Amino acid sequence: MDDWIYPVLLVGMLIGLVLFFVKNKKGAIDEHTYELMQKFADEMVKENQQLMETVIELNRKTDVKVSLLMTRIQELEAEVSQLQQPPPVEVPEPPPRDVLHLRNRYQEVFELFKEGKSIEEISKKLGYGKGELELILQLAGHR
Repeated sequence: MDDWIYPVLLVGMLIGLVLFFVKNKKGAIDEHTYELMQKFADEMVKENQQLMETVIELNRKTDVKVSLLMTRIQELEAEVSQLQQPPPVEVPEPPPRDVLHLRNRYQEVFELFKEGKSIEEISKKLGYGKGELELILQLAGHR
């Protein structure tokens, strides 16, 4: 049952008991006693209504606070999960592999090429063929 039903039932039972005892009393109730009991019942109903309004307001405030706390919990859980993830590891790019050992064997060719010499100039200076030099530079990744 809802929380507000209990006070309402209590007030109803009190009124019923008072009326039961008053009616079962021998003799008629005087007007003054009846008015006092009616006033008491009205005050109980009024106090009960105020109590119910207070409880409803407290429930509303509690719901708002719970909602805010749930939102904050979700934010904190997201932060925690983000902090628990390992930082991305940057893997350095490995240097190009010199499988054919071209860099040692043709070091002078690469130096002249880096200086900006053309394939024809390198060919004349070192005595290699143009096609051979192009192939060497392609295999080494310079072209």
